[in-house]
Amino acid sequence: MLPRVVPDVPGAVVAVRYRSARLGGSVGGDWYDVIPPADGGVGLAIGDVQGHDTDAAVVMGQVRMVLSAYVAEGHPSATALARTSVFLRELDTDRFATCTYVHADLATGLLRIVRAGHLDALVRHRDGTCRWIPSAGGLPLGLSAEFAGSGAIDYPVTRAVLAPGETLLLCTDGLVEVPGTDLGTPMGLLAGSVAAGPEGVEDPEAPEAPEDIDALAARLLDRADDVHGGDDMAVLLLRRDDPPHPATR
Repeated sequence: MLPRVVPDVPGAVVAVRYRSARLGGSVGGDWYDVIPPADGGVGLAIGDVQGHDTDAAVVMGQVRMVLSAYVAEGHPSATALARTSVFLRELDTDRFATCTYVHADLATGLLRIVRAGHLDALVRHRDGTCRWIPSAGGLPLGLSAEFAGSGAIDYPVTRAVLAPGETLLLCTDGLVEVPGTDLGTPMGLLAGSVAAGPEGVEDPEAPEAPEDIDALAARLLDRADDVHGGDDMAVLLLRRDDPPHPATR
């Protein structure tokens, strides 16, 4: 149900990871996607369909492909999520889904972030510091269409900038959620793990940007599995490349 191949993204390096749940049927509704929109740039999606069973996995596959289709058709980010919400409501299911979708213009670094009841995006700066990007959000997919009725579904768009060498992280709550614990604490711990990079060491002499974000993605899931376990989890990382140097004569 997840993409078989993650496309190459000119101007960036992408890494993804997924780990299934150890609860229920050892499957779940978490997903990621990397979508080339019709207007250029790249679309990044992360989401979670309610549940840890085969039904959740089936609904996840449908929602992922529908969102990808709307983005590829050229619909604006908020419109693509709103239409996906209507699609989910019209399915014969009582499941809902959370999602964060980011359109990244890699020429300028402009990010357009739309959230449907999901976690914020996180940015790792070149100096290793990390920050969550506070972004306005709407209701989860399916629920927003139900409450809107015949009215318009409003998903606000938050704008931010990803500078060259910086890394964007999107993840599902399996990486941070601990039953009985305030979400702010594990989110802070995750930011610290991203700051530490692939080697897991916060070193002021370390490179300005994590060279191997694939290794970083793997380490983040290993850490979350040790600490939280149980839930399925997905992570998507994108590091924006430095612009090419002008040719010299």
